[in-house]
Amino acid sequence: MAATLLSVKMRRPLVWTDVETELVKLINDDEPADRLQAIAFLAHFPELIARLEQTVLMALQQTIVRDPLLADAPQAFAAVEIDEFQNELVKRFETLDDTAAARVLSATAPSSLWPNALSRYAASGSYRGAEALFDQFISPFRPIMDETQLDELFAAVRGNGQIWHAARTPSQLADLLRAIHPRRPSNAAINQLYDRLLDHSISSYGDTWNILEQRGWERPVDLLA
Repeated sequence: MAATLLSVKMRRPLVWTDVETELVKLINDDEPADRLQAIAFLAHFPELIARLEQTVLMALQQTIVRDPLLADAPQAFAAVEIDEFQNELVKRFETLDDTAAARVLSATAPSSLWPNALSRYAASGSYRGAEALFDQFISPFRPIMDETQLDELFAAVRGNGQIWHAARTPSQLADLLRAIHPRRPSNAAINQLYDRLLDHSISSYGDTWNILEQRGWERPVDLLA
């Protein structure tokens, strides 16, 4: 329904004015059982927030804080980019176990959830765990990942031997970089990871270095084998 309405908004702006009024009325009149759906819906139309009755907005905020079913409505976390919902949705996400948090990210991965997702990955306690956590908590952010986030990711890999020494980590990084072409980390972040791996398994990251060289990175001369 949201996709259909977004199409109406883009292609029929004159019609959209009346539709928007009806949507606001529907949300203002929603029953408590429909509030999670309303929160998820508002993620697509955040401009409607300003037109909601104050009591309704407060009720939606309390739903985020208190509703135990929030974890079963992963699309509602897309509303984390709305200022009125952001702090509480981030807090609720942080309290989820890895299984529930991964389910949320499989449905929506807004940038506000990145810090906690990265921290889960950075705390990997085993090789296989690191590989699984990459798939669950890093890969969903591919569409929005920027240089800062890539720098943070490389720092997480550099800082945890369970990550950089996991068998699949090199291919996971290479696949990620291929998927987000032409984005890449900063030279400093790349150099620091390269230096960290020099005495360990640097050659296994060959595909990663090749991709990064194609995007303008130069291997530090004093680190060349």
